[in-house]
Amino acid sequence: MKNFALDRIRNLVISKYKFPPVAYDVHREFRDSFGIINGTDEEAEEVILSFTPREGRYVESLPLHHSQELVLENNREIRFRYFIRPTYDFRMELLSFGDQVKVLEPADLKKTIMKQLQQALEIYK
Repeated sequence: MKNFALDRIRNLVISKYKFPPVAYDVHREFRDSFGIINGTDEEAEEVILSFTPREGRYVESLPLHHSQELVLENNREIRFRYFIRPTYDFRMELLSFGDQVKVLEPADLKKTIMKQLQQALEIYK
């Protein structure tokens, strides 16, 4: 299966040819994905994020993923647990929160985000 970004299609031509029906469960295929990226090597895993209280309340009201589960809330942080593939689009979403989120687990995702933040700082030197 291949998915395409509908907003990038130009000059669509609807053909008279039909493809045979395929048993494909789109919900199962994307269940552990953040967005539309799938078919990558990332396996779904437990991810724990710590948000500042302000950003955590926002994320609580508009969950990042259907697996989001509140695990801790106090006056310093709000933590959520996810079961998700840490794909490129998910990592970009985390980076968009800037200093309002910290990856606690898994360690390899934390290292990846730290490396990307360090590389971003390097271009300003």
